[in-house]
Amino acid sequence: MELGERKFRVIHTPGHTPRSICLYDQKNSTLVTEDSICGERSELIRTDKEIYISTLKNLLDLEIRVLVMAHPFKPSGKSILVGEEPKEMIYTSIFVAEESK
Repeated sequence: MELGERKFRVIHTPGHTPRSICLYDQKNSTLVTEDSICGERSELIRTDKEIYISTLKNLLDLEIRVLVMAHPFKPSGKSILVGEEPKEMIYTSIFVAEESK
């Protein structure tokens, strides 16, 4: 998908909901997630948690320098994460999901 000068790849990211997607701008290493990464909010997982965890692990394969989320989920409390923060948020989301019932 093209938005102005930017080209985004649409990535299916089930977990929060079965039809969730992310937009990935490879040139700028930017991932726009909406609610696909829930941080410490495991109650937002609306599908099987194993599907959610698998989705997050797949996102770890991407080079992400900027992560744009719809909400400032904890632990970061920010909607835009940079540097190592995106990977840390994904790892936290995986851990929280694995520990949830």
